[in-house]
Amino acid sequence: MSLFEKWSHPHAAEMSMGGSASPLCEDEPVTEGGADSRGEPIMRRGNEHRGGRILANSAIMTIGQIVVVAIGFILTPVIISNVGIAMFGAWAIFTTAAGYITVLDPGTSGIVARFGAMAHVRGDTKEMARLTSLGLASWVFLGLLVAPVMWFVIPVLSSHLHVPHTSTHQLVVFFWWGYALVIFTAMQAVLSGQLTAIGLLWITTVIDVATRLLYGVVLVIGFVVGLELWALILASFVQGIVVALATFVVAWRRNGFPLGNPARLDRAVFREVRRFGGWAQITSILNTLTYSTDPIVIGTFVSAGAAGVANLGSRLARQIPYFATVPEATLPAMSASQQAGEGREAIARMSIRSNRISFLLGAGIGSIIVGAAPVILAFWQGRSYSQADLATCIVAASMLASMLGQTAGIGIYAMGKVGYGVRARFAGFAVNLVATIALAIPFGMPGVLLGTLLATVTTNAYLQIRVNQLLSLSGWTSVWKWMLPLMAAVAPAILVDRLMIALMPVTVEHHRLPALAALGVLLVVNYVVLIAGLRAWRYLDQQDVTFLRRSLPGPIRKLLRPRVVHLLIRPEKVGP
Repeated sequence: MSLFEKWSHPHAAEMSMGGSASPLCEDEPVTEGGADSRGEPIMRRGNEHRGGRILANSAIMTIGQIVVVAIGFILTPVIISNVGIAMFGAWAIFTTAAGYITVLDPGTSGIVARFGAMAHVRGDTKEMARLTSLGLASWVFLGLLVAPVMWFVIPVLSSHLHVPHTSTHQLVVFFWWGYALVIFTAMQAVLSGQLTAIGLLWITTVIDVATRLLYGVVLVIGFVVGLELWALILASFVQGIVVALATFVVAWRRNGFPLGNPARLDRAVFREVRRFGGWAQITSILNTLTYSTDPIVIGTFVSAGAAGVANLGSRLARQIPYFATVPEATLPAMSASQQAGEGREAIARMSIRSNRISFLLGAGIGSIIVGAAPVILAFWQGRSYSQADLATCIVAASMLASMLGQTAGIGIYAMGKVGYGVRARFAGFAVNLVATIALAIPFGMPGVLLGTLLATVTTNAYLQIRVNQLLSLSGWTSVWKWMLPLMAAVAPAILVDRLMIALMPVTVEHHRLPALAALGVLLVVNYVVLIAGLRAWRYLDQQDVTFLRRSLPGPIRKLLRPRVVHLLIRPEKVGP
C-alpha cells in the first residue's frame, strides 16, 4: 500500500546535504544515454520513474484504491452475514497460517522490481524476463516443498478451531484452498513486479479495480446459490486468474515477452540477487513471526470469534497506510537513481518527501478512523461487536508507526542494503514475543494486538535510526521537523470526534442509520479541525502546492484551486 508523490519540501535537509532547493525528482532535462567527454556511456536516469510519472502513478493508485476500499466496505458485511463471524475469523486464520510459507520467500517480487528497474535503465529487457521466470519457478518449488509439512500441520490446527456447524474435515479442505491461494497470489506479485519496474504501477491499479468488481459479482452470485465459504474461494481464484492473464498481456505488450530462461542470467547479477535475496529472506522470516501471528494466537488462546473481531478492526485500520502508495511508487525511482550513480543524497531527499506526504495522507485517514471508529463500525456492519473499537484503534496505531519504516525499507531495498533491516526486525520479534506472552493471557485479544504495536514501534524506530546513519541525516531533519506539527494537528481532531460521540445517543454505535447521520457530522468536524491545525502549524508551503499542481494528473490538479490552497497554507508574515 500513497496517493500523491511523496514530496513536500524540506529545504533545510536539502541545503544541509549540499543540494539545491529545487523540487526533488522533477522532470528536469537530463541526458538519456549517449556518452560523456571521455567517451564513457552516460547512464539513463530512468525519467519514466521520476516526478510527474511517479506522482501520476501514486495518484491513480490512490483513486483505484478508493474504489477497492469501497468494494471491500460493501462486501465485508455481506461475507460475515453469509458465513458468520466465527468462519470469517477462521478464514483469516487459514490464510495467515498458509501465508507462513512466505518466510521462505527471498523477496522475489522486490527482486524483479529493483533489479528489473535497473535493467530497464540499461535497456536490458531480457534480464527482467529471466528474473521474472526465476521468481515464478521459486514459488512453484516452495509450494511443492512445503506441501508435505502442511499435510501434517493443517489437520492439527483445524482440530483446535471450533466453528459452529462446520466439521474438522471441512476446515481442512478450506485450509488447503487457502494455501493454494497464497501461492498463486505470490506468483501474481512476481509478475506485477515487471510493471512496477518499468513505471506502470497505475496499470496494476486498473487491473486490480476491474478484477475486484468481478470478484464482487462472483462472490454475490455464489452466496445467492448457497455456496457459503466456497463462494469466497471461487471468487478469489477467478479474480486471481484474470489478474495474472491481464498482467502478463500488458507486460508483453509494453516490455516484450515477460518470461525468459533464468539459467542465462549473468553470473554477477545472479550472485547479487542471491545476496540480496538472502537478507530479504531473513527479514521475511522475522516479519512473519512478528506481524502475521496475531490471528492464530488469538484463535488458539482466545477464540475464533475474537480472531474475527480482530480481523474486522484490522480491515478498517489498514486503510490508513493503504493509501500511502508513495513509498511503493518510489522503489523504481530510487533504484534508477542508484543505478545512475546519483548518490545517497537523492535517495535521502526522496525519503523525506515521501514520509511527509505519505504521513499527511495516512494521518488524514487515521484521524477519522480513530476518532469515529465505533460509529464507522456500526454503519459498516449494522451492529456493534465487543472490543472491535479497541482493536481498530490499536491496529491503527500500529499502521501509523509502520509507515515510518515503509519508506526507509524501500530506500534500503533500492540501495541493495537489505541487511540493515534484519536487526530492526529481530528487535521487533523479540519485543513481540515477550509482550505477547505477558499480555495475551490477562488481556486476551487486545493484549496480543498491543504486543504487535510495541514490536512495530521498536522495529520502525530502530530502522529509521539506521537509515539516518546510512544517509547522514539527523533525527530532527528526517522525522521530527515534520512529525511534531502533524501530531499537533491530528490529536485535536481525534479528541473532538470522541467528545462528540460521548454526547450523542448510544444508538449511533449500534445501528446503521443513526451511525450514518452521526458519521456525516463527525467527518465535517474532524476535517475542519485537522485542516485548521495543518494551516496553523504551516505543514505545507507554497512550493509543495506548486510541485503538486505541476505533477498531478489534470483532473486531480483542478482540485487545487486558489481557494483550496488558501485553506491549506497559512501565509508567512511579512515584516514592515
